[in-house]
Amino acid sequence: MRGYVEIDPKALRELRRDRLLSTRQLAKLADVSPDTVNGLELGKRDAQTTTVKKLASALRVRPQRLINARVEI
Repeated sequence: MRGYVEIDPKALRELRRDRLLSTRQLAKLADVSPDTVNGLELGKRDAQTTTVKKLASALRVRPQRLINARVEI
């Protein structure tokens, strides 16, 4: 699937904190901007599917753990 998906802000924040990462550290690991991570954690933006995959890889989880809706990536 291509396009944008709604990230679960609470799940993203909790996974990041569980791994003791700052937003900047996660952004660097996932090769996205810190503003992207911040916006997603605040629920102010949706993510491209490629961004979801990058964040999931950096957090070592399946992409579905980050998504609000049931969306296949």
